[in-house]
Amino acid sequence: MANIMFFVVHQIGALNGCLKLSKDLEARGHGVSFAGLKDSRQHVIANGFEFHPLFEDFFPLGAIEAIDDYAYVAFPLLRQILGAPKKFRMFDAFIDYLIKTGADRFFALTDRVKPDLIILIGVPHVEWIALLAQVKKLKCVYFRADFCVRQGTGSPPVDSAITPAHKGSFVQDVRIALSWTRYRLKTAPSMLAIALHTAKLAKHFDVQHFHWRSVYRQDFSVTLPELIPSHPEFEFARSDVPGRIYIGPTVYRKRAEPPPRDVLDNKGAIVICALGTYLSRSRKKYVNFFRAVFGAARATPQLDWIVSIGRDLSLEEIGDPTSNLFVFNSISQLYWLRRASVMICHGGANTVKECILHRVPMVLFPLDGDHYGVSARATFHGLALSGDFDSVTANEIKSKTLTALDHVFLAAQMRLMQKRFVEMEEACVGAKVVETLLGPDCAADAPGIQP
Repeated sequence: MANIMFFVVHQIGALNGCLKLSKDLEARGHGVSFAGLKDSRQHVIANGFEFHPLFEDFFPLGAIEAIDDYAYVAFPLLRQILGAPKKFRMFDAFIDYLIKTGADRFFALTDRVKPDLIILIGVPHVEWIALLAQVKKLKCVYFRADFCVRQGTGSPPVDSAITPAHKGSFVQDVRIALSWTRYRLKTAPSMLAIALHTAKLAKHFDVQHFHWRSVYRQDFSVTLPELIPSHPEFEFARSDVPGRIYIGPTVYRKRAEPPPRDVLDNKGAIVICALGTYLSRSRKKYVNFFRAVFGAARATPQLDWIVSIGRDLSLEEIGDPTSNLFVFNSISQLYWLRRASVMICHGGANTVKECILHRVPMVLFPLDGDHYGVSARATFHGLALSGDFDSVTANEIKSKTLTALDHVFLAAQMRLMQKRFVEMEEACVGAKVVETLLGPDCAADAPGIQP
């Protein structure tokens, strides 16, 4: 049996996304632990795993959250311009820290834990840990918790709402090419900074040949196999990329969540609304959106509404809830999905996968990043309706919610996609792929589970 260590740059979505894989590996007899920034410790321990904090003197508790000072700035480009210098300075200092003392702490941890494989989760900055692992000749693989697409496959980038209609369309090819140009221009400063820092780290530790050139443009400088926590049938028609392996949705439906407040006694139709963990629009736009949700609830007294407004908004800003509307700063999402008839959300990859597994149709209002690509695929496959977050009205939310509640096509498509998801989950595809990467001596010995 193998000793497997997950390393995560703190993101709740990334942590939730890998829990099913970690539990499957543990059930198959492997040793599993987590390492990373201290912000992740509580969530990891709550889900039953040992956690090794790293780089605490550089990233003390709460440091990652503090980076996002400009979350409520109205315009995404302005938010990026304001926030980028601070991030670049921090990560420039972090590379110097790794060279001086931080790398030695990582090496000491791996000497103590002796992982046979490190599964790297989170943002592209995690490639610096991949590079340090290569110094110690440790096996590594990326777990792509974010929804990701490679350029050259015929699909638009993750932040595009384009739905390819068919092959051979010149107009469509031009639109997709332009969307990739825009995406590359938008991400170029960040990607270039990360790549330069990686090169600096590689030069210091004399690591060579860490990049494998490919016709499919990569997000990471350090090339490794990539585990894709999704089902290939959720994609558009695609070209398969060497080194990218679909392992199923990997949703751990027993993950630790805050105890739910069960405010409903009846068994009628329930609509839940939540917009994820991270802020990406102005405060005013969030207020306007939730006022529209409140208006839709007021106009549908036959439905019960469970709404999470996030930790930073208050009812005073939005308005008074009606008797069928129950408002929280956060909700136990998996608990309510087991009871929900419709979910209104932002199109985050984890949330969409959870809705599919619970067979809950969606009304999606993408906010940022991969939300647009995920939402485009969900609507393409007939699993969701979508709208514009910035211009939404109460009447639109009401109309789309009622449509999603009773639409025969949505229900049928959701049932088919759920079946595909469940089959792949029950087959433990992710754990078996990891065992293949480890080698022939790492077969499962858990009772009743075949490799």
